[in-house]
Amino acid sequence: MFYSFPGTQPTTFKQQHIKCLENEDYYVCEKSDGERFLMFLTIVNDAPLTFFKHLRYLTFDIMVLNSHPQIQRSFSTRLGVLQNEVIGPLNSMLLSRPELKSKHEISISLKKMERSYGLVLVFKNIPNLKHDNDGLIFTPVRSGYITGINSKLFKWKPIEKYTVDFKIVVTYNSDHKPAYKLHVTDAYGTKAFSPLQLEKETWSEWRLTPPNSKIAEFRYDPTWEVLNVDQGYVPESEIGGWR
Repeated sequence: MFYSFPGTQPTTFKQQHIKCLENEDYYVCEKSDGERFLMFLTIVNDAPLTFFKHLRYLTFDIMVLNSHPQIQRSFSTRLGVLQNEVIGPLNSMLLSRPELKSKHEISISLKKMERSYGLVLVFKNIPNLKHDNDGLIFTPVRSGYITGINSKLFKWKPIEKYTVDFKIVVTYNSDHKPAYKLHVTDAYGTKAFSPLQLEKETWSEWRLTPPNSKIAEFRYDPTWEVLNVDQGYVPESEIGGWR
């Protein structure tokens, strides 16, 4: 039994993973910026469930169809099942029955896949998307569906899209002026990772309500100027920091 999202979870793409793309067939698609859902559809009184607003559902995999598990089949086969058994019949029905199309409040479409050597085609199409994009997903062609973390499923993001959760630690000097540092987990609790330079508005807010020990999400900005202040040392300015 799953107590959290049972879907597959990608691994961050690293330099050593290039060998995987060279030695094994992979599909690549754009990584949509949005929420990921596991769709479970049933039929009630022989009529599809209705929805309260129009939604767009981009699908890229299938686990079960008509009580038949698909997870042991290859990814390329699962894509074929999605297109031929779900998306295709749905579109054909909507074309043949216009009265249903006006009531169809959720559009379902299959994400466009390219072989990994067609990566440039994915990048070229990103400006034409109707939704925000925050990277790429690489999926092995012959692999079955793996729930939880999948070490062979890769996600890649441009550096400006990456976010990291840090613990905020607030310290004060002898004049009770606050300094902020970002901490990461280690074997003994947490340790300092990077100084945090705030915008003026945020600094004023945090001076009133310090977020000490809070966990927050930060994005790295290679152009952000950070003043590193340590007790007993001359403050040093660095370019590139978290904000």
